[in-house]
Amino acid sequence: EVAELGDATLSDELLKLVK
Repeated sequence: EVAELGDATLSDELLKLVK
């Protein structure tokens, strides 16, 4: 699902920013 892909991308970006 596109929504899931978008959510996963956001989570990955957020994790990178947090680190």
